[in-house]
Amino acid sequence: MLQWRANTLQFIVWLCALNSWMVSPLPTQATGPLIKRIDIIGNARTTPQIIRRELLFSEGEPVDSTTLAETARNLRRLSYIGEVDIRILEDGVVAVAIEDLYSRALAPVISGQIDEFTLGMTALDYNLLGRGQSLRITAENSAISGFWTDLYFAEPRLGSTRHALTTQVGLGTEGYAHSLALARPFATLADHQAYGLSLETAESLHRLYDRGALQHKYNDALDAGRLWLARSYGDKIKLRPSLHLNLTSRRFAP
Repeated sequence: MLQWRANTLQFIVWLCALNSWMVSPLPTQATGPLIKRIDIIGNARTTPQIIRRELLFSEGEPVDSTTLAETARNLRRLSYIGEVDIRILEDGVVAVAIEDLYSRALAPVISGQIDEFTLGMTALDYNLLGRGQSLRITAENSAISGFWTDLYFAEPRLGSTRHALTTQVGLGTEGYAHSLALARPFATLADHQAYGLSLETAESLHRLYDRGALQHKYNDALDAGRLWLARSYGDKIKLRPSLHLNLTSRRFAP
């Protein structure tokens, strides 16, 4: 019993030491002079405001090499931004040079067997009007289920906040599907929490086959909600456990 208590105490001390090491701050990076002006260059389509809202620094703040490096990572993470070069010029000027990538696509949709083709078209723009928004429109016609059209829209930054909004609306001959999600993801490495809420409702027609022959058809209605919360711990090593709560209501004929 004494040995077991000693081992337990040793394990607790080890956990405390590990937690202290994980939450200990990184060494402070050397800072430079104050930022007097920020110039956005190289953007052909993306508006300067969209670039500026991703910056982790602003005029009047001291130059910090760590902040500049993380800002460059955040910009490169955007699907419509290629190369990013942030340089400190003389007289307190910071130049943010970016490369706009092609962000539009038009693709056909072809699937199914020869006598059961699904034909359609998908149009996509993930930098809509140069504002960093995503818009996808799909229209297709299936030999089995008929016509279906789908619209997806995503706003990664609501106003000047870090909240992201996505919505999807689908409507067809045999059903519909609607969804709405609001989330606040991790914006920087130093963020401590992220959360989100999503709602979904859908109705569709299902078919049961036996050896290629249709045996039965039934309607399936779905209402669902999801709430999630994530925490971030540590500086040198990141641990991000999350908690998810899902509620689902399903209605269909047995």
